[in-house]
Amino acid sequence: MIFQGVPVSMGVAIGQVAKPKLELLNVGRDHIEDPEHQIERFEKALVASKRQLERLINSLRADERLTELKIVESQQMMLDDTTLLEGVKDHIRRLCCTAEYAVSEIVDHFVGTFAGFEDEYLRERVGDVHDMGERLIRNLMGKREPFLAGMDKQAIIVVHDLPPSAAAQIDPQKVLGLATDVGGMTSHTAIISRALEIPAVVGLSNLSRRAEEGDTLILDGRKGIAILEPAPELLKKYRRIQKEERAKLKSLAKLRNLPSETSDGFTIELAANIELLSEVDAVRAYGAQGVGLYRSEFLFLNREDLPSEGEQYEAYSVVARQLAPQPVVIRTVDIGGDKFLSHPEVPVEINPYLGCRAIRFSLKKPDTFKVQLRAILRASATGNVRLMFPMVSSLEELREAKEIVEECKAELDSEGKSYDDGIEVGIMVEVPSVAVMADQFAREVDFFSIGTNDLIQYTLAVDRGNPAISDLYQPFHPAVLRLLRTIVEAGHSAGIWVGLCGEMGANPLAVPFLVGLGIDELSVSPVNVPVVKATLRAISFREAAELAAELVNLPTAEAIHRCLHDALPEEVRRFVELDPVVT
Repeated sequence: MIFQGVPVSMGVAIGQVAKPKLELLNVGRDHIEDPEHQIERFEKALVASKRQLERLINSLRADERLTELKIVESQQMMLDDTTLLEGVKDHIRRLCCTAEYAVSEIVDHFVGTFAGFEDEYLRERVGDVHDMGERLIRNLMGKREPFLAGMDKQAIIVVHDLPPSAAAQIDPQKVLGLATDVGGMTSHTAIISRALEIPAVVGLSNLSRRAEEGDTLILDGRKGIAILEPAPELLKKYRRIQKEERAKLKSLAKLRNLPSETSDGFTIELAANIELLSEVDAVRAYGAQGVGLYRSEFLFLNREDLPSEGEQYEAYSVVARQLAPQPVVIRTVDIGGDKFLSHPEVPVEINPYLGCRAIRFSLKKPDTFKVQLRAILRASATGNVRLMFPMVSSLEELREAKEIVEECKAELDSEGKSYDDGIEVGIMVEVPSVAVMADQFAREVDFFSIGTNDLIQYTLAVDRGNPAISDLYQPFHPAVLRLLRTIVEAGHSAGIWVGLCGEMGANPLAVPFLVGLGIDELSVSPVNVPVVKATLRAISFREAAELAAELVNLPTAEAIHRCLHDALPEEVRRFVELDPVVT
């Protein structure tokens, strides 16, 4: 039986089903005579909940599991939310109900509010709110909290939804894979499984109702499917695939310390895209040469307040110090589009991809922008930090942003705080207006970093998140290839380096074309670094340049794709079939 879901973490898992028993909490509305006693019970449960989370936070911090730490800390902040706390107490007094019922009602109200948001990231936070409420009710009832780390054998976890606090306690030595009925790319199951490199598929509808404890399950994190009680021949096929993937990873691991250069000696800087501090280890493990894109918005999401300068400085400087002298390109916050602040200052927009996002948001909130710029500048004194602005669409925006950087430098000078006065400042090239005017922009920045994800969707007028038109999102569309050539040529003519940090750079099919353009840097997810390096080392720059010159004159994406596939060396062609992250 095959279940289709959403692939959120690569790899194939084969094993028995484990269905952790998450005890249902039934709360009735009982009339009580002493509301103040119920409020006292609630406050004791609140203290107990905070202590539990504090113990979990200390454990995660000691194990340096920073992804899970961030998730649990966000729940800890919820327990200090005055709207929640006062709402529960007011409910108890007005309705003369138990603390359990009041918590349940207030949490349901919060859950309904979050579930009504159009944005996927905010909808996924329903799990945080619900999990926090369940913790409070369990403590009011004197029940034990669910605990996944006690699994006594290796298995694939199958549940309707995995509570964030339970997900944070996953033992990667025991959990072979994660399968949930609900969830998306930004769910905690997705975030944690990627951080732990555990195969995971979410959005599997009713798998948890059909699967029984001990059933055999194949979880394909490449295609987003779960196969329950597979036929022997299918099980044999997937064991072979699993073996091939392990062999591929083993062969790629040998490339870790080899240079990222073509067979005829053309060198390209191969960096990594990250958003979490915990990914720094993966940057080193996979042999990346620093960070080509540090997505700073993770510090801003899933919280009611804005991160302070000190908090941001600490996050940026930790990465800079750990990777020095390798470069770390920090992108200023790219809020909007598919990422939103849980903050009242940020309005919900009808068309957020074309609205007040990224640099537009920052320039409209100069005080918030300056806090981040000061933190990045200060971090530049601790390592090789570069600064990058996202979604620039005009020279006026770029110049205004650079003026604010100079203001921040002047402030830091007056305060006697250190920074790298020669810090490189660049822009993401992801809007067609910048690509068309690349020669003008190249005169005013130190580097370009091409964000192909947005550049493709804006150039082709295709929402890359809309499954109804996903076939129209074509990285190899002739117009896209010609724009990439324009950008690289304009950058090199002005004497600046040009990188690429979109998903296109992780596709082995695209690498020969990008190399042929003379791209200086490719930045991809850490796990994709070995595949890209293997492709680089299997091709020659001379042949790639000839190929690129031919491709930009082909009329269709299909013709370009066919030509690239035919030109790909046999030793790396198999990565196109095996690698799940390829776009």
